[in-house]
Amino acid sequence: MKTDGDKLLYARAAEIHRRNPVILIHDHDPLEDDREECRAAGISGKVFVPLIDVFVDDNPMASAARFDGWAEHARGVLAQALASIQATRGQALLAISAGDFRRAHREGRVAVMLGSEGGKLAEGSLDRLGEFYEIGYRCMQVRWNCPNQIVGSEAEGLTAFGRELIPALNR
Repeated sequence: MKTDGDKLLYARAAEIHRRNPVILIHDHDPLEDDREECRAAGISGKVFVPLIDVFVDDNPMASAARFDGWAEHARGVLAQALASIQATRGQALLAISAGDFRRAHREGRVAVMLGSEGGKLAEGSLDRLGEFYEIGYRCMQVRWNCPNQIVGSEAEGLTAFGRELIPALNR
């Protein structure tokens, strides 16, 4: 049984939820699969993570040691994600800053920030990272479940490229 205090707490939480952007921080579901559910639940945006440092197929760990081909793969996946955002005819928008989440909340839309689990898509190049940044990619988990050009084994830590990349990501 809910007490009056429970009801007040619930009402306050609902008001905070209604007045502020609510963001799914890590989501693998494509936008077309859940855009309407997000809007109905008052979710203003999500960080859509369509890229992982392995190819998701019957044997994903078979590609874990592979360090090439990721940029080409990322171009295709990110193009699909951008097309999905455009296909909403304005109901969703590409989030390239925190302000886009606030704008989506005000306008009743869903902001989508593009990200990855791991940094193989950069293929050890700041220029590649810049290429993806230019098309709207904004969120990188630097290492997933396997070594990449940024972080070797957990014991090794950041590679030389990783030490160069972190300040670039922060900029």
